[in-house]
Amino acid sequence: MEKETFKQLMLSEQAAALTIEQRDFVETHKQIISCGTMAARYFVELARKLKHMNDAKLYVAGGFDTFAEYVEEAVGIKYRQARNYIKVAETYSDAYLDEHAAAGVTKLTLLAAVTESEREEIEAEIDIDTASTAEVNAAVQDALRERDEAHKQLSLIEGELADKKVELNESETARAEIQKAYDEEKKKLRDAKAAEKNLSGEVEKLKKKLSEVENAPSADKEALAAEIERREKLEKELKEKNAQLEEAKAQRRVISSSDVIAFKIKFDEIQRIGDELTSSIRKMDEGTAIKCKNALSALLEKWRGEWV
Repeated sequence: MEKETFKQLMLSEQAAALTIEQRDFVETHKQIISCGTMAARYFVELARKLKHMNDAKLYVAGGFDTFAEYVEEAVGIKYRQARNYIKVAETYSDAYLDEHAAAGVTKLTLLAAVTESEREEIEAEIDIDTASTAEVNAAVQDALRERDEAHKQLSLIEGELADKKVELNESETARAEIQKAYDEEKKKLRDAKAAEKNLSGEVEKLKKKLSEVENAPSADKEALAAEIERREKLEKELKEKNAQLEEAKAQRRVISSSDVIAFKIKFDEIQRIGDELTSSIRKMDEGTAIKCKNALSALLEKWRGEWV
């Protein structure tokens, strides 16, 4: 009811229709608003001048050793209050201060604790010029709590990311070791194949020499005895080479069926399938993707349990 009376008084254009007390109220209210506007304008100018005095160390020229000594003795305000004025001047642009001078140093100092984007969110919720200091302080504290919570969540995510990086590095190390073992086995296989090929060549040569000995004509007993001895020697060498050849073949078969090579082939196949699954999951909607990720995680956990 009182607010409605206030509106009617302020909108009234006929002063004669008002009582003496009402006319006195209207004039006094207008003067208060005018003084408040001037005070706001002077507050902004005071903040700028205090900043200039401090930055340029002009107080030294006035015989003061420190800025704190100057403001408390010459200006008559506490150093902390002067610092609040300076913080306001440093935080906000001239245009912003001119626009929100009515907010006052206390509320602007509170708002200086939040980021520009956080301040814009607060301004979207309340009018900082007309809101109470308690309302502004509550809004600032809410913004700071939200920021702290966001930082905590970010820290958790960064921690998880660091763990994943460690797992990835370990996986890359293990993969490099598997690749090294695989390369070593492949080299053994190549060497075994080469040895088998050389032995096969030597066996063929011995067979050819043995055939030449068997088919050569014998002139006398002495020559025949030498021929028999040479034949026996070649047959012995051939037997040894055949044994070495069979051993080389067996070794090649073992290497070819090596668990390391088999694992490497399967590992590469699993990795290829994993890449395809990852690509498919990225194309899914969020709900389906989460279900698929959980299914894969369960499978990996099952394998991990079997490996321990």
